[in-house]
Amino acid sequence: MKRIAAFGLVALLASSCATLGREYPRCDSPLTDIPISIIMEIQAIPDAQFGPCLYELEPGWTYHHMQHQTGEVTFWLDSDRVGDHFVKVTLTEACDPGSAAGRRHPNEAIKRFVEATEEIQPVDIVIMPTAGAALDYAAKVGVELSGVSVRGRPFRLRLDESASSFAGDKIAAALNGGAFVIVVDDVDQRQGTMQVRSPEGERAFGLTLADAIEEIEHRVEAGSYRATWFHLFDGGCVTFEFDAEGNGVESLVSDIERAVGFVDLASLQAQAEEAGFILDESELDE
Repeated sequence: MKRIAAFGLVALLASSCATLGREYPRCDSPLTDIPISIIMEIQAIPDAQFGPCLYELEPGWTYHHMQHQTGEVTFWLDSDRVGDHFVKVTLTEACDPGSAAGRRHPNEAIKRFVEATEEIQPVDIVIMPTAGAALDYAAKVGVELSGVSVRGRPFRLRLDESASSFAGDKIAAALNGGAFVIVVDDVDQRQGTMQVRSPEGERAFGLTLADAIEEIEHRVEAGSYRATWFHLFDGGCVTFEFDAEGNGVESLVSDIERAVGFVDLASLQAQAEEAGFILDESELDE
């Protein structure tokens, strides 16, 4: 057996690793090119079945260096949109999810639990035609607003098709419920405009679609997501601790799913040992 410590192994195997800043743990690293960050994970928690790794990062995301010690490995991700250190990723020997809710993970060997203290809140918008002839135009406005988000908060739309008969009462009820109301009448239909009324009582008239979106954006707080995800598996646990706010937070959950994966540390260690290398430095004293 080749009695080479992990850092010696890395010097031989990782010489071709291309990095931006400090080297990050790549999910797709072959045995012949294991990043030192993956070696650190194996060294810190040698019994862990999996360790956190990264695929392609979203535009504006950067990897913030790894810290490691016996029993724990941590790294962070920064974003120019949702904030620096918006997620902290930690590998430990064990963790306690407490009362966190169970969530399915694509890898059946990993059990996921999620505890969210601050979830992304949508912006409620009611689209209300005040004349029967404006109903088709109101529906068109709804289609154009579909999928829009402001300050990291997606629009949650509702078209009130019966509003023309009791528009005043229905507008008041929607505003009292915390929704923005987009009002369209026959004049708006002809001119391609709309009115926006906010829950605080402000009104704006004769707005284009872009103007209406901007008006709403000025009056809402930034979306935020603060949560901890626990991933339990044989020999270890990986936690994601989120503290994110602002534009981009609305897609954060799906973005993280694509960017952060789990490398099979047990398999990598076994392959390396079969090749004659020692990744667990404690074995060098035997």
